[in-house]
Amino acid sequence: MLKQIAGTELQRVIPLDIIEYLGFSGWHKQGDWRGKAEIWTSDVDVADSFEILVPKDPSVSDFWARLNEAIEILAVAEQRSIGYVLTDVINFGADVTRIRSDSDRTQFGEIPLNDLILLCENTRNMFASAAKSEINPKAEFKSKSPDTVREYVDKLKMGQTERGSYVLTVISKLTRDVETAHIPSALRPDPFERLVIKRLDTALRVVKEVVSSERRLRSDKEVFDAVSMGVSVNLCQAVINMQNAASGGIIEIGFTPSKTLSAPENTLAPVFFEARELPALENAIEKLKSSVYEDEVSLRGVVVGLEKGEGQDRGKVVIATYIEGKGRKVYAYLPVPLYFEAVKAHENNLSVRCSGHIKQVGRNYIFESLSRFVVEKPLTLFDEQKKV
Repeated sequence: MLKQIAGTELQRVIPLDIIEYLGFSGWHKQGDWRGKAEIWTSDVDVADSFEILVPKDPSVSDFWARLNEAIEILAVAEQRSIGYVLTDVINFGADVTRIRSDSDRTQFGEIPLNDLILLCENTRNMFASAAKSEINPKAEFKSKSPDTVREYVDKLKMGQTERGSYVLTVISKLTRDVETAHIPSALRPDPFERLVIKRLDTALRVVKEVVSSERRLRSDKEVFDAVSMGVSVNLCQAVINMQNAASGGIIEIGFTPSKTLSAPENTLAPVFFEARELPALENAIEKLKSSVYEDEVSLRGVVVGLEKGEGQDRGKVVIATYIEGKGRKVYAYLPVPLYFEAVKAHENNLSVRCSGHIKQVGRNYIFESLSRFVVEKPLTLFDEQKKV
């Protein structure tokens, strides 16, 4: 007899989650039933295997009954409780972040309410700063969050807390398309939600290197490199506040990426921060704040240098221009689409127009943030005559 799963829990299940879960768990798709359901078996030999009918159309009258049945059969096949299977299926299409607060005040799996509020608020700030950095890296974010960031943060969910001192789980559902569900994960483009997790993972590791003296922020270039990888005043302050919530203990942040996409390269071990590292974090904030150039400038120039490593999500572009009447080079790190625009400009000898915040480094300048990058169209004969 099938066990009836609570309606609120069942409504959290997306058919695509089950389909992808089965595919990654070694099940085999045997066919499609009238476009309304898929038939999966636990073994190629149908006679000796479990069979699951996964409904896809919620308008069908027995949709929820079939969905309930699919979870029940999956639990029997895996010899696990329905609760555990249900949780794994629900979170299968999501990246899960675990934030562990380990101190004397959390050793029994409990946490003071004020500490929890501080931890949750700054967990949100941490994700928001990473999302902003993914769109446009800056040393410090002072203005209102873009709509994309607000929508991303609003979709984050807090999962069931876990034992192990006190563990906060944050669930980030990935935007997916049922049409690409059977495409190998390595070939699927990363959605914005995964890009943010990758940016946050990288930025936290850079911050850890800074506070453990493996990386310095002594020069403007070192600061700029850290900012381009997602480090910001906002991120460092969030880590400090989360550490304070741990009351002198340890804050550990780890990521479990969804198997529906290829895993980020560096998510092998959690990153942790200790109370003794707070002075170094405060110092990093001062370095980042001193690098902020408040006034936005606009300039016109030509691309004279290009550099991008294989697999990198940003490329370095060198622009020759005039600043205060003197020839200067300006460096910018552009996301892939804009980088390829810069390549086209270089190949076709076209000028570019840029706007953003810059910082002087010796005789050259670096775009600390970029709000506009446009390749100018080539002049036609008619354009030249209009200038005369």
